This record gives sequence, structure tokens and C-alpha cells, in this order.
Amino acid sequence: MSKLRAAGATEVLQYGESWFEADTFLRERFISNQDEEGGNIYVPPFDHELVWEGASGMIEEIKEQLLAAGEEGIPDVVVCSVGGGGLFNGVVSGLERVLTEKKKNVHVVAVETDGADSLAHSLRQGRLSSLKAIMSKATSLGALCVAEKTFANAVSPPDGVLVSSVVCSDADAARGVLRLVDEMRLQVELACGVSLEVAVNGRLKEVVPDLNAETRVVVVVCGGSNITAEMITEYRRHLEEGWN
Repeated sequence: MSKLRAAGATEVLQYGESWFEADTFLRERFISNQDEEGGNIYVPPFDHELVWEGASGMIEEIKEQLLAAGEEGIPDVVVCSVGGGGLFNGVVSGLERVLTEKKKNVHVVAVETDGADSLAHSLRQGRLSSLKAIMSKATSLGALCVAEKTFANAVSPPDGVLVSSVVCSDADAARGVLRLVDEMRLQVELACGVSLEVAVNGRLKEVVPDLNAETRVVVVVCGGSNITAEMITEYRRHLEEGWN
């Protein structure tokens, strides 16, 4: 909240235990009940083409960085977290553009935590479907249902894009958070830590069988707002006590 105020916000409201509860409160309190003149603007965090377009730009940046390092510009694997799917849709869209230049397969690993696994839930159901509640501590992944475009991209991605869904525990996410703190001195949320953990704990090999030492793997590190040193200390303590 202090960061939002520092950026110029005059009033910041924090509501609910997950993104879904906050979003519902915002819609009911400030959007749906407006008079005819309106005035309040709803900016969706994931379900809009402009959000996807913005996120897609990272693929071009990744391409430039790989080329500058003397590597092939297109990664072999991209690992990213999924809440409602804005980031995921952007990654898929960006890859679709660069794959018109070079025909190859790129694995996109869509990672969620158990209890916030709305994409995996829809894939299990075979249709776009909502979770009953958010049970994960990774609350910024807390969308009960992914965007329609997210489900479509997971079921029928563009040519060359291979999508795999992976669900891990909150404890796995915490392990990823601690890895980044201990090895990179970066503080990230559980929603981000879970993607790193998938990339290093053996799960990636399960969904990308041809993974080897030459495979170019990109892990999207996102989400560093809702985290503090005290929270990380608490994760460490819980893991030491046997959190699984």
C-alpha cells in the first residue's frame, strides 16, 4: 500500500483474502452501482487484449537478450505462473509472433499452486470452469476462473507452442521464494516462487522430456509487491517444521 501511495495514489483500499474477493468488492462497490455519469474505471488485471499485448513484449526482449549473449533468440522452454492468465496469454502471443520467423517448438509451462489452480481445474473438467474457493496462500493467483482466452490458449495453442499445466503445493512455492532470497537476494511472492521451484526441482523434466543441459529455459520472475522479510522468515520456519 505504501508503494501505491508513493506512486501517487491518494487512497488505497485493501480488501479480502484473495484477488477474487478484492475484485468482487471493487466491482460491487465502485463499478456496478455507479450513476449514469459514471466516473470510476475498471482496469482488469488479466482479462483484456491490452494486458496480453503488454505482457507479450517480454518475448521480444528475451529474444534480444539471448541473441546478445550469442544464443538462438527463441527459448526452448518458458515457465510462467498463472492466476487469471494475463501473463500466460502474453507469453503465448509473443511466441506466436517470433515463431513465424523460425519454425520450432517452444514449451510453455503454466504453473499454479494447489488451491488456486483454476486453469488446471478447467483442463480437468474439459471446459472453462470455476473453483469453489481459493485455498492457496498464493493469493495473487486467486482467480476463481481464468480468462476464456487463457483456457483456449491452453487447449489449442498456436502452432509451435506446446502448453503443459503444472500444479505445486504452497510449500513448493515457498521453497522457490527462499531460493531467490538466498541465491539472488530477490524477494518475491509465492505466486512467483512456484515457477522457479518447478524449474529446479525435477518437475520440469516430467513435462519436457527432452530437457538437457543445452535447453534454453526462461523462468518469468514476477510478483514482488505482497511480500516482506517477515513473511519469508515465516515460510522458512514452516518448511523447517515439515511444511509439505
